[in-house]
Amino acid sequence: MPWRRRIAFDAEVMAGAPHLIGAGMGVDAVLDLLAQGWDKADILHSYPTLQPEDIRACLMFASALVRGEVDSDLLLAA
Repeated sequence: MPWRRRIAFDAEVMAGAPHLIGAGMGVDAVLDLLAQGWDKADILHSYPTLQPEDIRACLMFASALVRGEVDSDLLLAA
């Protein structure tokens, strides 16, 4: 499941920050929860608009970003 199907960049939404399509939540928020020790079940219970695939997409996006596989123009253009 490519992250690009679930994550968008849009200057009109969340000030251009990467966000989950239709979930009303930024990728950074999901990653912050995971970094704080929340597990997937806790996140899904607390944020019912999210799907398990959304959490996986956030992790895939972060991994691609670290590897330099995310076009920096996407981040800057938004």
